[in-house]
Amino acid sequence: MEDNSREWRERFETRLAVRLLLRSMRCELVCGVVAISWLWAFVGKHAGETRFIVAAGVLHAAAVLSMAGAVWQLVAFARADEGDAGPGLERKLARVSQMRDRITAWTLRLAPLLWVPLAVVGAEAWLRLDLVAAFGASWLAANFVGGLPLAALLTFSMRRSASRRA
Repeated sequence: MEDNSREWRERFETRLAVRLLLRSMRCELVCGVVAISWLWAFVGKHAGETRFIVAAGVLHAAAVLSMAGAVWQLVAFARADEGDAGPGLERKLARVSQMRDRITAWTLRLAPLLWVPLAVVGAEAWLRLDLVAAFGASWLAANFVGGLPLAALLTFSMRRSASRRA
């Protein structure tokens, strides 16, 4: 009797985890579609203004890569048949989880480099403030270059943390 209840509880917990993970991946996909659509509208509104198009293009590329990762995860997840119990399903889900970890790690590594384009686009879109004109391209370039050591530090610390866990 106890074995049945433990098996039932494990199946319930696995199904709950699967549903939550699937919901999270779908949310990422929807957010990606919204971000890409908004960036296209922003580029259309600022056609001919190179500083905004370049910043939005960088953000667009990051959003497309993030969305591609979400699609890859959903496809891999769909191939992991929930009806398959045991080690086969666990391996498939572990691969999806590892890919989510890698995508999250790369997002965190690139965040210090993406904040400058995000600031340029966000300030123009919501505040009607042209940061390039207000602070100059050299100030923005210095902030971007200043993000490089931070991105390198994040990469180093993530690798060090991963080696300690292994």
